[in-house]
Formats: sequence, structure tokens, C-alpha cells
Amino acid sequence: MTTPRPTTAGARNPGRSGAVTDEVVERVRRAIYETFASQGHPPSRQHIQDLAAVDEAQVNKAVAELAAQRQLVRDQSGNIVMAHPFPMDEAWNDVVYTCSNQRLFCSERCVQAWLASTGHARGYVMDLTTLWRLASGWYSGRLDSPYQRKDPQGAVDYFRSAGLQGPFWGLRN
Repeated sequence: MTTPRPTTAGARNPGRSGAVTDEVVERVRRAIYETFASQGHPPSRQHIQDLAAVDEAQVNKAVAELAAQRQLVRDQSGNIVMAHPFPMDEAWNDVVYTCSNQRLFCSERCVQAWLASTGHARGYVMDLTTLWRLASGWYSGRLDSPYQRKDPQGAVDYFRSAGLQGPFWGLRN
């Protein structure tokens, strides 16, 4: 049996119904991201409870809130699958598909051969230097508390600074 643990008072987000405090949501978010960062996989609900010092109901509500904010993705059973905040135009329609179809190719010829053999439509293609610029700072501050998520304009500015272009990234030329 899980005994509810006391939490410190925090402001409620007025848009939430039966909500947990922002402070609890932040502690749960940190527990999730710290586990991904240190172990490479999502934490169990019990592990989140232990790290965030919250009860099961608070974990469930906070995870639902984080999913609604698109800070993480859950499967059909409600289990955390990934924590990937990408504001790309269409990625959130099916973020699991989007992330599972990112590929590295040796050359443009290899891209064309893969497209021909799979029947997939061509997506956004970038070189490794651009990928490094994108990846090297995207999660900067993710483990800070409280984390300040990039707002849409901040993400657009970051994408531009990494050398990305076009509507796939929400950039209008």
C-alpha cells in the first residue's frame, strides 16, 4: 500500500481540473527526465514516486499533464514511451512514428535507394554537421529546475541558428 507523502505548497495552474500543483508536476518531470538522462529508458511509476516524493495519484495526474503539454509521450496503456519536446509542424500527429523513422545515410544516393526500396516519402534531410548543431543544444537546461521550455519562437530561433530550413521545422522562408 502506498502512503501519500506530503508535498510543499505550490501554485495551482487554474486551467487544470482536480489538478496537482505546478511544483509537483515539475518534480515529476524532473524525475522522468533524470531517469532518461542517466539510464536511457523511462522510469516506472514507483520510481517516479520515489524520486519526486509524491503519491501514485499525483504521479498519474502529473504524467497526464505533462503529456497534455507534449513534454512526453505515452502508449495506449498510459506508460511513458519518450520525453521529446519537438515543435515541428506535423511530428506530434504521430511522434512515435516520427522518431522511429529518423535515419542516418552515407550519401544522397543511399537516401534515394532507401526511398525506392521502402516506398516512403522523402522527409527532411540534413548533413551530420547540421544534425550536430541541432542536437548539441536542444536539451540544454532540460534537467534544470524549474525547467523553462522553449516557447515556439525560441524553438524557431534555435532551429534557424542550427541551419535548419523549411516548413518541416515550422520555418517560413
